[in-house]
Amino acid sequence: MTWAANRQTTRIEDVAYSLLGIFDVNMPLLYGEGRKAFIRLQEEILKETDDQSLLAWGLDVEKDLDVSMTLAGVFANSPAAFLGSEDVVPIPSNPRRQPQSMTSRGLRIEVPVWTRSWTRSEVSFVPLCPFAILDCQYKNDFTGAIGIPLIPTRDHSLFMRNSIAKTIKCPTLDFGNEVPPIYIAKRLLQGKEYTDGEICLIRARSVEDIGYDIFPIGSHPSLWDPKTKVVQMEYEFDEKFPQKQASAAIAFCNPGTESCFIVMITLKSKLRDDWTKRSTPTTRVEIFAVPDGTDRLDLEAWVRESQQSDSKANWKYEDTVTLDNAFKPSEQITVHASAKREEILNQEVMVLNVDFNLI
Repeated sequence: MTWAANRQTTRIEDVAYSLLGIFDVNMPLLYGEGRKAFIRLQEEILKETDDQSLLAWGLDVEKDLDVSMTLAGVFANSPAAFLGSEDVVPIPSNPRRQPQSMTSRGLRIEVPVWTRSWTRSEVSFVPLCPFAILDCQYKNDFTGAIGIPLIPTRDHSLFMRNSIAKTIKCPTLDFGNEVPPIYIAKRLLQGKEYTDGEICLIRARSVEDIGYDIFPIGSHPSLWDPKTKVVQMEYEFDEKFPQKQASAAIAFCNPGTESCFIVMITLKSKLRDDWTKRSTPTTRVEIFAVPDGTDRLDLEAWVRESQQSDSKANWKYEDTVTLDNAFKPSEQITVHASAKREEILNQEVMVLNVDFNLI
């Protein structure tokens, strides 16, 4: 591949077809398929060899990790991506691991996933990036193995290839014999599949039954489905610590009684070295009454109200408050909210339960 990196062909498909004999593989010639021909070539090579250096492209990328995080599939788009790979050689695979194979989810491969350590100053603009440590190394260099940069998706076993980040040498670490398989997508996924966030389902039947409208404050309309009461919570990376945080403010308003309160759910998740294991987020649920004399849709007013409230800022899964009933001053409203993960339709979903009682 490195030998072919600087070669030019008249037709783009011949970049792949001219290499069939070198790799001793066969595949139909389909002129008009463009760059797909080179992707198909790599798939055919994968069927004939257990050599993971086929994935060790991107060693000559000029830039280091960049916040743009350009997405790519598991295979290179052209031999040019293998520039700088001439000294890469395979190493023996662990005999207890299953060989890699292409599936409908992408390339299934049993390799350790390692996270490069960053200084605090780097975390402010570059999130931690996982690397899949391949069974290949630089020739005669026993200080580490080749690692390819990945981007995690909502499915914690499925990754995208990071095409703008460098393929690097990773340290030799003892990950043990049990290495869970991961999948590296063959093609680009839809945005909703690789966006880093949580799906939060709002359950508030008792509140809806007495005429309350439910809607998020400050969330983009595309992140909220009013029919299913699902809000997409997108993580943002904390500039001070290696962690990420997502939050959503859900307003409950009754137009008839002018009663209004907000439930704020915040998720904080530490970034782990082992990306194949889910980092259970710490959850905080808080309830606040509508700020006096302000627009109920003004999120900044809600934030100021929360900062001035007597509630402690400890991280908790549930909260209960008693609010005044604007329609009947003699009555009060008890609101209880809790959040927990539930498995629904083979998916782990964060569920925010809100119950409402008149006392």
